[in-house]
Amino acid sequence: MENKNKKSEDYDLFYYNELDESKKLVSKYIVKYFISKYPPFSQYIEYQKYDLDGKLLEEKRI
Repeated sequence: MENKNKKSEDYDLFYYNELDESKKLVSKYIVKYFISKYPPFSQYIEYQKYDLDGKLLEEKRI
């Protein structure tokens, strides 16, 4: 986990590995949790899914 600060946002980075049933690594995720420092204090989550070669497979903002 990492915590970063921008001028108007604070965000945390989380790194996850996706494993199959045999505990073999199949993909990696970077999850960012954003929250604004000023009213109305909006927040959102964004994630990126990568294959083992580092190719971006999926990106979504929730």
